Amino acid sequence: ASIYNRNQDTHAIENVIRWNEYYVERPGTGKRVSSGGVNIIFSDSNTHHRGEENYRRSGEVDAMRIPKDGFYVHKVMWDGWVDAKKTGIHLIGHWNYKTRTKKNIYVIAAGDKAELFLNGKSLGFGEKSNGFLYTFKNVTYQPGTIKAVSYDSKGTKLAETQLKTAA
Repeated sequence: ASIYNRNQDTHAIENVIRWNEYYVERPGTGKRVSSGGVNIIFSDSNTHHRGEENYRRSGEVDAMRIPKDGFYVHKVMWDGWVDAKKTGIHLIGHWNYKTRTKKNIYVIAAGDKAELFLNGKSLGFGEKSNGFLYTFKNVTYQPGTIKAVSYDSKGTKLAETQLKTAA
C-alpha cells in the first residue's frame, strides 16, 4: 500500500507514466482517435480508505476543485489528443525551499525538448522519459525565478512557464 502514499509531485509524475502508454498505443485503430478514458479518483477523497495522511494529496483537484499539478499534467498530455498540440508545458511543484536544497525538477511538456532556466541562466536540457516528462537532476535552489521552455525538433520555441519564490 505504500505505493499510494504520494505527495503532489509523485502523484503528477505517476499520471504521466501511467497515461503515456495509453497515449502511445491509441486504443482501437492506433490513429489519433478518441477512445475515451476515466480517472476514477479525480478529486481529493478518502475513497477506498486511502487514509487521512494521503487522501488530501491525491487527485487532480482539491476538495474545492482547485486544480493541482496532476490536473495540469493531464492538460498537457490530453490537449490535442486528436490533433496533437505541442504547446503544453507545466513545472511540477513550487519554488520555495530552504537554502542549499538540492532536488530534481520535473517539467511536463508536449514539445520535443525542454530547457530549464534559473534566474535567467540556462541549466541545460532535461532528460526525457515517458513521452512528456523532463527531469533536471540535482538543481540547487536559489530564490528567484525558475523557468521552463519547450522547443520542437528544429529548436523553435513552443511554450514557456515559470515559478517564482514567494516574497
